[in-house]
Amino acid sequence: MSLIAWWLLPNQLISLPLIGIALAPIFPLTIWLTPQRIPTAIVPAAIGFITSVASLGAAAIPSFAGFFASHFGLEVIPVLMIPLAGVMVVLHWGMVNQHNEALRL
Repeated sequence: MSLIAWWLLPNQLISLPLIGIALAPIFPLTIWLTPQRIPTAIVPAAIGFITSVASLGAAAIPSFAGFFASHFGLEVIPVLMIPLAGVMVVLHWGMVNQHNEALRL
């Protein structure tokens, strides 16, 4: 919701802190919950993989956003972030459903 507000009302200042508050816990919670979701033997490898993918995303996503912003203007940043947030919601939904199904077995 805050991304849409930032896109439609770019001069207001409340949406950016709300976006930060919403996105900040994702990585630490993913690392914290990993041992509960996978076998103990592969936890170190899984955490290494997660941090590698996060580093790749931390480098690639701002680079692509900066490239598009330099060509189309800063107004394109929230438009690019909305699909990324959607992907994160779908991935979260899939992980929760998979975890719930594993608990039922």
